[in-house]
Amino acid sequence: MKVQNLKFTKLAVSIMALFLMLSFAASTCFAQDSDGGKTPPSVTIQRNDPTGDFAVIPSSNAEEWVKSVSGVTVNGISYSKGYVTWNQRWNEYGIYGAYGWELKGITIGEGWGNDDTGVCIIHASGYEDLILILNKDSYTGFVHTAHTGGTATCQEQAVCEICGQSYGSLAAHTFTKYVSDNNAACTEDGTKTAVCDVCHTAKDTITDEGSAKGHTYDEGRVTKEPTTAQAGEKTYTCTVCGAVKTEEIPVIETQDPEDPSSPDDTKNPSVPEPPKTETSNDQLKPVQGSDHSKNPAATQEETGKTSPKTGDEAPYDVWLMLFIVSAAGIAGTLIYKKKLR
Repeated sequence: MKVQNLKFTKLAVSIMALFLMLSFAASTCFAQDSDGGKTPPSVTIQRNDPTGDFAVIPSSNAEEWVKSVSGVTVNGISYSKGYVTWNQRWNEYGIYGAYGWELKGITIGEGWGNDDTGVCIIHASGYEDLILILNKDSYTGFVHTAHTGGTATCQEQAVCEICGQSYGSLAAHTFTKYVSDNNAACTEDGTKTAVCDVCHTAKDTITDEGSAKGHTYDEGRVTKEPTTAQAGEKTYTCTVCGAVKTEEIPVIETQDPEDPSSPDDTKNPSVPEPPKTETSNDQLKPVQGSDHSKNPAATQEETGKTSPKTGDEAPYDVWLMLFIVSAAGIAGTLIYKKKLR
């Protein structure tokens, strides 16, 4: 009886020692969170009979990696560390071994909810996170090696649509609303600046093409007087930047005294002709009782003054009178000679 009690006591002590060892290992090996580092080993995923959980079995460095496991999440639910038992099916993960105390792998409970697929992230100190896609209908799974989906901005990385982790680089800033900086010069373009449409912090400044204002010149001053032999010069200065430009003043033209068309000929100005007037037939008739009816010569003179010009400067009546006088003279001469005979 005492021997049996002694054996039972030794067995109990051994079991207690084992529990103490596991507790010590749990407090030392699993205390640190995963901080990145080495690549986790490749694993196979299968059902862990007889518990009905997922068995994650590393192909190499099994004991080193298993000892480094510090936490497990499935679909964002944090699992607690437990032991491999017959009823381990819910929010726990466990460590199991083979061949004595050699750690072989871990088990993952299937209690992440009603979803058939679970995204399992295993954190291990000194290793990068191992991300698994688990299927509770078939107790199979595969390693999630590449993030996918999501949209990055200039402030945040893209979020993987499978595991929900941020990944990749930030997107470039978006600049669309440029405003002039009002710093254009006379001959040089200024700049314009925009603020990022997304973060409203980053700025981008570019050249404002075609914004040069051009020079603004004053009224100018004569810097070289022109002569009759040499052109002069007038200088203009920009009121903004001080740039100067010059213009030629033509030479002074001399006066030609023999040229009547010379603009300087003031000694013999041309006398303008009196305006020509038109006289009607009524105006040519003599007025009764006037002196013109008694004096035909006066009437002729008046008519000559008011008659329109026809290209012959002498009036027609004057020529008629001269013809009559000449004819009378000739006739008188012939009569006189006849009487003498």
